[in-house]
Amino acid sequence: VAPPEHKKPDAAAERIFLRDAERTFAEETDRAALISLLRRTWPETADYHQGLGYVASVLLLLFDEETALRILLRLARDDKYTPGYWHAAPQAYVRDAMVYARLVAERFPEVSALLSVACVVPEAYASKWLIGLCVHVLPYAALFDYFEAFLDEGHLFLFKFSLALIARTSDKLLACKPTDVN
Repeated sequence: VAPPEHKKPDAAAERIFLRDAERTFAEETDRAALISLLRRTWPETADYHQGLGYVASVLLLLFDEETALRILLRLARDDKYTPGYWHAAPQAYVRDAMVYARLVAERFPEVSALLSVACVVPEAYASKWLIGLCVHVLPYAALFDYFEAFLDEGHLFLFKFSLALIARTSDKLLACKPTDVN
């Protein structure tokens, strides 16, 4: 996957890259590597979602910058994965979150009703699983399995995982009052 033509991020994006790098890495060399990777990914979307920073940071722990860039570009471009998810206002993600909500309503109507009464919408809670690929949700051993399944199956895995998570936690969710669901 060829990298896009180089376009410089705007000043607002540069500030966000810096802040996300500071929150992510303690070492300046790691921060610089993340910022460089985000700058090189920028021309793909000319926009930024923090989930990209999450995924980019994990990839930098595992691969050199060129390999990480190729993976990010593939994820951002290929319909098998999640194109459009790494925009500040990711319409593709919102669409998929609405599909996910419909699937939850069909398969877990009591959970769906509870979430609805609690005014909890998947656009707000599922982004850590779908856009951020569970980087802040799973321990590393499980995260690597998650990444591997996602790379193998694409965005369909995200739906499978999310529905399985609801299935696994539905009893605990249903034991909550609507005010405690968050």
